[in-house]
Amino acid sequence: MKNLFLLLFLAFGLGLCSYSQETLSPKIIRKAYYADKTPPLREMTIILPGERQREWKNSEIGNPSIKMIPPAPKTPVVYENLQETTGILGSRGPIKSIPGIGNVNGVYPPDTEGAVGPDHYFQMINLSFAIWDKNGTKLYGPVDNSTLWEGFIGAWTGSNDGDPIVLYDVNADRYVASQFAIERPNGKSYQLVAISATGDPLGEYYRYAFEFDHFNDYPKMSTWHDGYYCTFNFFESGFIGSGVAAFERDKMLVGDPDAGMIFFGYFPDKFSLLPSDAEGPMPPAGTPNYIATMNAFGNKQFEIYEFNADWNNPSNSTYQLGVSLNPGNFNSEIYGIPQPGTSSTLDALSQMLMFRLPYRNFGSYEAMVANHTVNVNGRAGIKWYEFRKNNGEDWSIYQQGVYAPNDGLHRWMGSITMNAAGTIALGYSVSGSNDVYPSIRYTGRPKDAPLGQMTYDEVEAQTGFGSQTQISRWGDYSCMNVDPVNDSIFWFTNEYMNYSWKTRIIAFDFAPIQLPEAYAGPDGYVCQDTFYYVNGVAQYAQSWKWTTSGDGFFVAPNNLYSPYLRGNQDLQNGYAYLILTVNGFEPNLTAKDSLLLTITYRPTVFAGNDTVIHTSSLYLTNPQVTNAASIEWATDGDGFFENPADLQTIYTPGKGDLDAGQVKLTLNAAPLAPCSFGNSDALNLYFDPTINVGEPIVKPTTTILPNPSSGVFTTNLTGYSKDTEIRIFNMEGDLIFTEYITSNRLNNGLRRDFDFRYKTKGIYVLKITSGNQTQIHKVVIQ
Repeated sequence: MKNLFLLLFLAFGLGLCSYSQETLSPKIIRKAYYADKTPPLREMTIILPGERQREWKNSEIGNPSIKMIPPAPKTPVVYENLQETTGILGSRGPIKSIPGIGNVNGVYPPDTEGAVGPDHYFQMINLSFAIWDKNGTKLYGPVDNSTLWEGFIGAWTGSNDGDPIVLYDVNADRYVASQFAIERPNGKSYQLVAISATGDPLGEYYRYAFEFDHFNDYPKMSTWHDGYYCTFNFFESGFIGSGVAAFERDKMLVGDPDAGMIFFGYFPDKFSLLPSDAEGPMPPAGTPNYIATMNAFGNKQFEIYEFNADWNNPSNSTYQLGVSLNPGNFNSEIYGIPQPGTSSTLDALSQMLMFRLPYRNFGSYEAMVANHTVNVNGRAGIKWYEFRKNNGEDWSIYQQGVYAPNDGLHRWMGSITMNAAGTIALGYSVSGSNDVYPSIRYTGRPKDAPLGQMTYDEVEAQTGFGSQTQISRWGDYSCMNVDPVNDSIFWFTNEYMNYSWKTRIIAFDFAPIQLPEAYAGPDGYVCQDTFYYVNGVAQYAQSWKWTTSGDGFFVAPNNLYSPYLRGNQDLQNGYAYLILTVNGFEPNLTAKDSLLLTITYRPTVFAGNDTVIHTSSLYLTNPQVTNAASIEWATDGDGFFENPADLQTIYTPGKGDLDAGQVKLTLNAAPLAPCSFGNSDALNLYFDPTINVGEPIVKPTTTILPNPSSGVFTTNLTGYSKDTEIRIFNMEGDLIFTEYITSNRLNNGLRRDFDFRYKTKGIYVLKITSGNQTQIHKVVIQ
């Protein structure tokens, strides 16, 4: 991590504004350095997440922060509209709660980002992404972010440097994904941008690389009517200054490689600018993009700049201060967020505005909302704003508040937005030194609430279960969006702590409280010595827990999706009831549901005793078999069975058997579902010593070549006629990749290319489910 020391602190405190009153001309005007178009994402080579060699990062994504020197104690700040209690209006809680991507790349922090479209949710973090439908079914991933830029050849090739952003451009029905590629061997840095060619995030993408002369850190991107705007903090051994670029949206939407970039900078006295991001209808043509910055130290100011891009004559583009607003006094000096059971603290990032800066055009007025973290009498709280612009007037602070309930907890890492009804939602992280581990919560306010107050009750959307002690980095941001279909429901993604950091995706509104609902899932079957994976559903609930009627155990009893391993008593009984209990958003509101788990046993096989028969005799088999779906006899000689699928059948020795003096007869038993592995036993008709033979050959419907491999291999699926799901597990049972394939894509077979070079060497399990049929294959990476 790079650090800005006291010099930068003093620069911000003095509020150096040499350019503030000027109308600036562009610093840089460039075309895209490189551009191309991809095949559909669902057909591209899949690069699975894994740790990489990142010596410059040491497993930490290198966004800089200000290293503040604690000053002498000072008089606490008196805040305008300080809210020290939670709201009193109840709401029903999350409509959807979806497990997001975890720390699959071994990095800190996650830079949690997401975008919601008409049918999909696209989450992108350090350093992976995944795509779900809006019911919470994972359609793709997680995969390495570099998958999106596979085959995009340039100085950035092979990089996966992080700081991702993903947006949904509602007025073009496109997804925009971006991350930087920094300090490449040619001395340049790049911003890589991929725009879906249609509204399908699994389809084709137009890809662009824009070149910068310095390390373009902490990019924050937005959609606007005339461009995709992106702010940066620039470094070259030290902080150079902030800057903002506009990328030529109209050309990028059609894949034109001539798309340009207009850049203003460098501003050494500004840190972490934010571009306005349009939600709902686009602003009128000619409206500049608004760039906000907050002076956290010294002379407190909230400044809004105007970026006017002229794509017909880029040199005529301008950047100037629109208005400087006085938000009142506040204290941004926070020296760590406490956690239970440890002296390790988390970064508050209180020196910068939090992502995003949502803009909405209500017709009679325009509005933007923003937030940042402040110190309220020793605890972290969130200072939030609504800005309004009326009839061509300047922006003004319509309302502001400080949300900091006085309950000993710290609230930070916020993201805020506003829907079409003017309802504001604020999501954030919460932690305390007593018993609240880093968790996810949200609150909000209707349009007609008292100004400066979050009047909806606080909702805990995801409870944390551990403290982060390895490193202090947290965030660096979270993301709140509005569903473009109804322009009402909020979608929020953020990180929380379990045994490592994880992320959650939630959808919610502020409808009245409803009774919690629990669905444990359908009754199931499990093989005697394998995990059973529950996948429950909890509606209108803030917490849940799995229990069992038997003596098995859940690996993650507080997760809706959890492995369950049966106990000895379960095995003796042959079943267990798995019970899901969910808790609503008011005390004593609970619901329960259960499923019956029936245990299936592996086949037992006894082919019979070794036997000597006369050379002119036939042999009648008489085996003992239990728990088998089917059986099949096989011989290592040249004789034949009358009916090899019958337990009792006649074997006629061949000439080769008699010449060899012996033959080995093997009985193979196929397992009952869902057991994956059968059993076998053999007997010898003695003439000579036994000859061993391996497993019988079965004609496969799936091939894996090469196998073993060094990490790059191809799977070919043939003969599938129903919707099919591919899942890959490691030997710990963790699901590391999922893809759902509809039957129409399987008519002529399907080829999928995988790249496991960044995964741990060893054995992986490829599980293919089609209809009610399941195949399991071993994949060896060496």
